[in-house]
Amino acid sequence: MICKHLMNIRGFAGLFLLAILLFSAGIFLNVSRVDASLEKPVFSRNSGFYDRPFLLEIYVRSGAEIHYTLDGSVPDKDSPLYTEPIYIYDKSPEENSFSGNIFTSVDYFSYSKRQGYELPRYSVDKCTVVRAAAFDETGRKSSVETGSFFVGFKDKEQYRGNGIISLVSDPEDLFGYERGIYVIGKLGTENFLRRIEKSEEARKFLEENPDTPVDGTVKIGNIGMDEAYIYNYSQEGPDWERPGDIAFFDSWGRRLLSGQVGIRIKGHNSRNFPQKSLSLFERNTYSKERFYFPFLDNKIKNGVILSGGGDDMYSLTREPFLSELFKKNGLAFGVQEFSSPVFLFLNGEFWGTYLLSEKQDKQYLRRHYGIDEDNALIVKNGFPESGSEERYRKYYGELVEFILNNDLSSSDSYHRFCELVDIESLMDYYSARIYVDDNSDWPKSNVSIWRAVNTTDRAYEDGRWRFLNFDNNIELQPEKTDHDTIDLLLSQGEEDYLDLIEDYGIISDKGGGLNELLRQQLHIERMLIYCLFKNSSFREAFTQRFKEIETEVYDPEAAERILSRIVDQNRQAVVAGYRRWYGERCGEADYNAEIDEIRFFLRNRRQYMDGFLDSALKKYGGQGQ
Repeated sequence: MICKHLMNIRGFAGLFLLAILLFSAGIFLNVSRVDASLEKPVFSRNSGFYDRPFLLEIYVRSGAEIHYTLDGSVPDKDSPLYTEPIYIYDKSPEENSFSGNIFTSVDYFSYSKRQGYELPRYSVDKCTVVRAAAFDETGRKSSVETGSFFVGFKDKEQYRGNGIISLVSDPEDLFGYERGIYVIGKLGTENFLRRIEKSEEARKFLEENPDTPVDGTVKIGNIGMDEAYIYNYSQEGPDWERPGDIAFFDSWGRRLLSGQVGIRIKGHNSRNFPQKSLSLFERNTYSKERFYFPFLDNKIKNGVILSGGGDDMYSLTREPFLSELFKKNGLAFGVQEFSSPVFLFLNGEFWGTYLLSEKQDKQYLRRHYGIDEDNALIVKNGFPESGSEERYRKYYGELVEFILNNDLSSSDSYHRFCELVDIESLMDYYSARIYVDDNSDWPKSNVSIWRAVNTTDRAYEDGRWRFLNFDNNIELQPEKTDHDTIDLLLSQGEEDYLDLIEDYGIISDKGGGLNELLRQQLHIERMLIYCLFKNSSFREAFTQRFKEIETEVYDPEAAERILSRIVDQNRQAVVAGYRRWYGERCGEADYNAEIDEIRFFLRNRRQYMDGFLDSALKKYGGQGQ
């Protein structure tokens, strides 16, 4: 049965390949090439908010045919031919087209380890999306004009006071089995079937229960989709970016920007969540126009993140709170700016509450530190994020080799280390994160460092590594208030270090061993503090800085003033998004409970930290110089 299913998939793939070849040969008669010189259609109304229904007219001066769609798909010659005005009305009462798709997340399956999400059992609010293109008699096609029309939203109080984004992309690009970036899709299904084929228990289960669906909605013996991470939506990189159109409206319904963007799924484990975070990119391949994203002080032009909160999905508060806290106290590492909440409509359907944030890429370094984009090297979780592979291996390799080949308890080695790494940035970063983290995720992941490759006399172009802070959505948990993060961090770092020494010895004696180690995903960020703790100068400076951050940055009264401002800004919008993802089980009381947990952590964490730090100094201090 499984083999037959796999053969069907292979057969479909073959037909798909044939279709591509036919397409390339021009055999499909309805295929038209996009020609920017052909005038695109013009709508009689702009994207926006309207109190009453209306008739939308579409014009093109060239006399070409106009074809249009109402489902977000890109028009082709098979799409409806425009012959008369289109009636635009409030589509909210109509059946959901995309919101009920169970294959957007493994967390919708009954056996999922993460329960609580619920497909909407009601008709979500909707706007009308119209996409139109002109086609001439020679087969040329114009670029696509997209409009998003919100009718009757005046009385929908839940949207008041916040911006609204309409994001439109072809449904096949978002939800299609083959290339949809928002779904389990072909990659997830084929991986599921391969795992079933390898499991004797699963094969036996299917023999005894031949009518069981093999689409992942139910567990097959001991095999479920929640145990794997190969899905369409887990894929990264340019091959999994899809084109789309964005329209951004302010809290008064005024259109602030519109244009074409690239869309990717953002995150790690949160890609499994139904409400996924998205990265939006401006590209010359989409449009020559440039626009700035509202609601962000930096008015970012190149691209932004639409964050659904990740593990902080119930409050969307932890990340903007900690980022503002760190920024306000002038800590020596990079932080992201977050917007006030915005409401997202995806292909016309309400998709929940999001926060805009800036991406920490080469453009980020240019905005915040004045680093030329071609001079920037960013390493995230041990792998190159920005910069060439050659530069990565040379400069990051130099850092890793130095840490592994030198005894940092030596004053000479420590002095040379401080020439490679901005020690102020390191101490601020580790102090701030140790205080709020439980070490379940960070720093074995969620660590980003950067440097300017070519050194100059300009600030920040001294060639030293500095830190970027991101992904704070799991911190400040009340049950972790008495968690000894620093001991766990140092003990793991010691274990990593000793294992490497035992397995590899001194790296420089291995001849190319560094590349092998990098492929093993070194936890250098954990080993780093352990190695530095051997040095008495570092211990003294780190202890002083840690206590300053403990008393100044995390002063409960000062921190809670920042928290309260963000809570007042976020509460209504976050609660308004609950029903979309959790049905009727969540309300304002749940949001308030999340905030109370953050306050509890802030008020109680400090009583443990001095003791933890003293213990670490005794246990890992050594006899450094």
